[in-house]
Amino acid sequence: MAMTTKCIGTRNADRSNDQSIAVLLGPEQLDQITMSELLFSTSRFLPPYAAIPDPYKFGNTKWNRLFSDWFYSGVADLHLIPKGGVDVNKALRVIKAHMISFEPSHGHKEAGVAYMMSLLFEDATWSLYSVDPIDLIGG
Repeated sequence: MAMTTKCIGTRNADRSNDQSIAVLLGPEQLDQITMSELLFSTSRFLPPYAAIPDPYKFGNTKWNRLFSDWFYSGVADLHLIPKGGVDVNKALRVIKAHMISFEPSHGHKEAGVAYMMSLLFEDATWSLYSVDPIDLIGG
């Protein structure tokens, strides 16, 4: 009897596993994104789930924390140190286009975008976007 395991939260992982080579994101790919992808989202450079290193799948990296803070709360004072040859503005456009995509499952998107950020940036610092609690209740 063959046993099959499936990861929770990786709906598109099975489809992505068919790809044998991960598309690694670097400076040369940043110019390949189209205006339509920037406006309406993309998952073109999202690595297949199987190609993403485990620490990114389990949310145990600085890049996962940045993704979660940015996605759920918004970040302020974001400072990124790019790796050699990476244009920060181009990289941020590509990252944002992937963050807003509805195509991958959220778990795949978080792991993939966190991994993509680790390929593009040496380090990052940020603070959470400050929300006045009174504004939330209309006061």
